[in-house]
Amino acid sequence: MSEMAKRITAVVDQGLSALLKREGFRKRGINYYRTDRDAMQVVTVQSSQWNYGHSGRFRVNFGVHFPAVAKVLAGVDPMPEFPSEPYCVLRAAWSFPDRWWTVDTTTDVTMIADELRAYWRDVVWPWLETNKSLPEAAATLESQLVGKMAAAAARLVLGERNEAVRLVRACIASLESSLETAHPANVEIQAAQVQKVREWAACHQLL
Repeated sequence: MSEMAKRITAVVDQGLSALLKREGFRKRGINYYRTDRDAMQVVTVQSSQWNYGHSGRFRVNFGVHFPAVAKVLAGVDPMPEFPSEPYCVLRAAWSFPDRWWTVDTTTDVTMIADELRAYWRDVVWPWLETNKSLPEAAATLESQLVGKMAAAAARLVLGERNEAVRLVRACIASLESSLETAHPANVEIQAAQVQKVREWAACHQLL
């Protein structure tokens, strides 16, 4: 582990680890996770791929995963044995602006750790707790630019078929509208996306 990686680890350990442990999160590498009834809350600390020398950046990614929704959406639950945020059905990255912390040899570790604790208290924890409820998560997914298909799957799990139909139709309409103005190089890809949504909807008798 590089000196910069050690410094980032020290910041995260001081600022986040104790808080997460107190709430029952388990740790595996850069990932923290816990299960609460039908939901799994996941926090992943991501270091920038451009970290080198005496300076580096990291951010805190967080999401909520619902295995039942993932299975309706994809047929299987893609979450690995040791959970990681990118596999979550609902990702906070689509709801919040990108936020990075910079660490270098002059960084006050305690100060950055205090900022992380405040970020957890004011942003991460309230969002995770609100969205561990599937109806709330479904509403959040619908509000996200890329979440309507997952929102439709969530509504199916909730037994709200009419809402799932509405969401699928809105998703198809949006994709077909963008297809009309797509760059020629992207037409084939976007057409395939429309077809994929239609096939999924037909499979679940939503069209």
